[in-house]
Amino acid sequence: MGLQGQALKDAINATQDLSTLMEGDIQSAVRVVADAFNGNVGMLQRYIKNLDESDIKQRGTISLIEHMNKAIGGQAEAFGTTDAGSIRKFDAAVADLKQSFGDLLKQAINPIINIFSKFLHFLNKLSDTTKIAVMGITSIGVAFAFLNMQFGKTPYILLGFATGITTFISAIKMVNQL
Repeated sequence: MGLQGQALKDAINATQDLSTLMEGDIQSAVRVVADAFNGNVGMLQRYIKNLDESDIKQRGTISLIEHMNKAIGGQAEAFGTTDAGSIRKFDAAVADLKQSFGDLLKQAINPIINIFSKFLHFLNKLSDTTKIAVMGITSIGVAFAFLNMQFGKTPYILLGFATGITTFISAIKMVNQL
């Protein structure tokens, strides 16, 4: 094919115009145009009537682009000014924003995930007794934090301590059963 410069820009614009007729399916439009550039204009004739195949065979891709521009030129730009085109542009902008936000969030979360993964890997290397002790201590801490957030009173902290101790004792009993 070897299109360069303005011919390449015209081919891209013609393909975008064709994709508008194909309900925005740019991949299919690219396939149809590529087939036409390779001499198979059958699919393109579904969208552009009266293609002069002899002129296309004689002059090649430049003739094909001229035929496309004459028949469907400006479709993409015209569609963009309609309500449906505005909605499609808005959808594309939202999709771009989601992608950008996702990339930013991934950059922020990845270091935290890596640290947490290393911590879990470290915990997995511990003996079962140490794991259960860590679990008991953690349950005491969680109970304290929860009750303090909910009620903020000392009697409830004592209740949380009792809950944590009970959990810790249960964990020790589990170790003895191992």
